[in-house]
Amino acid sequence: MRRFRASRHIGALIVLQLVGPAANGLASPGDSAPKAGSAVTISLLPDSNTFDMEDVRLGAVGFTAQVRNEGAAAVLIAHPNICFPADYVPGETRRREDSHGRSEILLRIERPHGERVVLRQGLLGFFEPGHFDHRVIRPGETTSFHLGWFFENARGFWEDDARAWGVFREQGDYSVRILFRNAFPRAWIRDESTGRPRVVEAWTGEVESEAVTVTVRPGGE
Repeated sequence: MRRFRASRHIGALIVLQLVGPAANGLASPGDSAPKAGSAVTISLLPDSNTFDMEDVRLGAVGFTAQVRNEGAAAVLIAHPNICFPADYVPGETRRREDSHGRSEILLRIERPHGERVVLRQGLLGFFEPGHFDHRVIRPGETTSFHLGWFFENARGFWEDDARAWGVFREQGDYSVRILFRNAFPRAWIRDESTGRPRVVEAWTGEVESEAVTVTVRPGGE
């Protein structure tokens, strides 16, 4: 019997504990299992091209990321928060910084006066809406997830919540890109058919969208 003990987040530490045969390799997903390495692209769509400042303060700014499978085989896109290296040792403690530059979702923002800000999704974030941890994308299909939470007291979605709260609080044009990368080929997921956790092979690679422009203007215009 395969067993998985859920991860625990302790400050900046991640303790991921695999127990049983799954700790030594992939759970057997069958012949139709998604494969890593297929062609994946990503695009970013703003919720609106313009936002009034008074609405920005209420958290109106948001984006939809669309991930498309251009390859010939299905891929399993797993959120970076559930991915781990192939050589992971069961019970090993991993730090949040261990994933930086390797497995992460970044929003790259150029503000109206040229300042560049990079926001990294935090430990409490998953794919929204619905807080799902993975999606299987068949050839030629697209899945999407939302990025927002740019308001005060939006705790946990971004690593630097305070920076995220203030990033769009200036009038003018913003250039925004999303970068999604994963160098860790293993992920633990909740199997939707059985309701049990298992270890699977996840997509690995790096994709970045084209820039989109959004404008923040004074309220009432």
